[in-house]
Amino acid sequence: MPDTTRQITLIPPDGADAAVGYWIAALEDGRRRTLEMLEDLEPALVDAKAPYHRHTIGTLLYHIALIEADWLYVEIQEREDYPDEAIEMFPHGVRDDQDNLTSIIGMSLDAHLERLAWVREQLTHTLTGLSAERFSGAREIPGATVSTAWVVHHLLQHEAEHRGEMGQILDALRRSQES
Repeated sequence: MPDTTRQITLIPPDGADAAVGYWIAALEDGRRRTLEMLEDLEPALVDAKAPYHRHTIGTLLYHIALIEADWLYVEIQEREDYPDEAIEMFPHGVRDDQDNLTSIIGMSLDAHLERLAWVREQLTHTLTGLSAERFSGAREIPGATVSTAWVVHHLLQHEAEHRGEMGQILDALRRSQES
């Protein structure tokens, strides 16, 4: 008989300092939950507008990935510019002229998921190479004092909040299909 015991653990990836690895594992657990929510998403719902909601699921998926990339390159890696591959992955800015999230329409769910996977691979690679001291230590960047640990905490929170928003959008869309 197969073991049906639910695993509720965080397992750090090989090669990462344990203090960093548990945070990487937490990021992966959060992403797993996002992906599970989207498993059976009908293609038409990626860009569908739900009643009383400002964003689409596609817009939120792009936004989650772009914010992850921005924190990775600007705050963690302390780069002035994104690498060329990141510029190709993110042709649109975060916000439009009215300071709303840039509306992303016409990209498939697969394209959004590939972008999320790509940026997570970049982030994981960077985090795996950090010592516990570099991960938790505060440093000055223009306009702020930041630690990579706080950035990872923020990314976990950011994705969780938007995952909740996507869940509400899905619920509203599916309810409107039933009526």
